[in-house]
Amino acid sequence: MEVQASTPRCIRLGPDAWKAAFSIAASLLRGVHQHLPRVVRSAEFAEGADCQPHYSKLPSRGKDVLATLCVKLSQKEVYGEIATRSRIGACLRLGDEVIFAVIRPPPDLAKAPLLMEVHGFDFLVLPEITKLRRHLKQVLGSDYSRKSTTVWYEKHKDEFCPLQDSKLRRILASIFEQHSLIMLPEWALSRTIWGMLNIFTQSYRTFEFWDEGRSGIRLTVRGTSMPEDEEYRQQLVCIVHGFALRFHAGGAQT
Repeated sequence: MEVQASTPRCIRLGPDAWKAAFSIAASLLRGVHQHLPRVVRSAEFAEGADCQPHYSKLPSRGKDVLATLCVKLSQKEVYGEIATRSRIGACLRLGDEVIFAVIRPPPDLAKAPLLMEVHGFDFLVLPEITKLRRHLKQVLGSDYSRKSTTVWYEKHKDEFCPLQDSKLRRILASIFEQHSLIMLPEWALSRTIWGMLNIFTQSYRTFEFWDEGRSGIRLTVRGTSMPEDEEYRQQLVCIVHGFALRFHAGGAQT
């Protein structure tokens, strides 16, 4: 099957927010087709009442949905690796059915965003990060902290995160093991490792496109944590909430 996708400039979609929403769906579809041309079974566009078969899979349950694009794949799951230079500790996971739905836009995109809901679109934390986090919690116990994990990583990285096998190691090495780069402070490494260890899988549900005039389009995303990460997500919420309370109580010095 041949799948064609026009660039946003070829279609008059109105405000730049519409073009940005279109570009995400189009780029994803083109990318899958270019790398795995036989995996895309169909791509169907629907408007108005014809979108109803997809309502139950959308966060809005179909309220104010103008149009949908439903892409069906021949595999139950399709994974996309993100380039190391992007330095993202996650990979893309698509379900066998991916749906994009554009919601009726508000009168003023500067005050409220254009919404595009999605189904079957996840950012999956790298499995090795989940495995390493569990191992460190077991080994370090109550001493599990940003400082202790950094010390452990520096001591055991060749054993547990060899360059040839570890995407996490390659990401960190691209920043901290390049001799041509200026020497970075120790806190930069510890914060980066701690940030990577605290990534959790997100199922993207809604893209929000804010029109900020000359500054362009600002994109925010709403999602939900996957079931296997729910307990850990709750722990992070408690940590962030506690930090926020300390910050408000202590001011900018916290």
